[in-house]
Amino acid sequence: MAKLALTIKGMLGAISLESFVTVINNSFDILKDLDSVISRQPRGSLDWVIERVFADSIGIEIESKARDPKIDYGRKVAEVYSDGIEIIRSEGITPPYFSDYCLRRVWEVAKVLRGDGANALEIRDLIRHKSTEFDAQIAATTSQLMSYSYQSFGSVEGTLEMISIHKPARFNVYHSISLRAVRCNLRQEDIERVRDALGRRVVVSGLVSYNAKDEPRSIRVEELEVIPREDELPTIDEFVGSDPNYTGDMTTEEYIRSMRSG
Repeated sequence: MAKLALTIKGMLGAISLESFVTVINNSFDILKDLDSVISRQPRGSLDWVIERVFADSIGIEIESKARDPKIDYGRKVAEVYSDGIEIIRSEGITPPYFSDYCLRRVWEVAKVLRGDGANALEIRDLIRHKSTEFDAQIAATTSQLMSYSYQSFGSVEGTLEMISIHKPARFNVYHSISLRAVRCNLRQEDIERVRDALGRRVVVSGLVSYNAKDEPRSIRVEELEVIPREDELPTIDEFVGSDPNYTGDMTTEEYIRSMRSG
């Protein structure tokens, strides 16, 4: 279970209903997108309910409800959301798990905070007793993160998630180190392989587009390699069996010990 408080700061009586709805809807969209990635369930694993509406400010307290009580990703999703906004605000880089879709939603919220009395959104994680706040300045940072600065040929290793067959067909690879989303175009010849590789570690190669922070944002795919799982790799016996004389006069155990000591 997670509990978040979302409060729009500004001039009471000047903030429009449209602005309030835009902030709440886009915040909810970010939570849903992060949930689907973290839980690896396309429709997400959480429902969010309103626990309280603040009487003295413009805001609400929401709580997550796991659809499967045995697997609750609520706290993880809330942490990634609030910490991610803080990373954008303080470091100006793309946070882990934030896709282009999430960044666009952040930009939509920040855009509202430039007018009609609203000037900031405070996000409080009520479980961890942590809070962050972002204002209209994040709009410029987010635009920079979403834009493309240069291209070069390269590759990205990470986990394949979030397949979409809607035009343009695409999938995301979440970088193995930074966990940032990299958008990849889905070629017709790769559809079956990509579906089979959902949730697997892959290496995607091609023309990589980077933003001004030198972060890979997208790849025009030329090659897709699925990294074998440990249980798919040949055992020592299978490997040695392919060449009976591979270890010479030594047993397999003696050969492995000699390799380690050497």
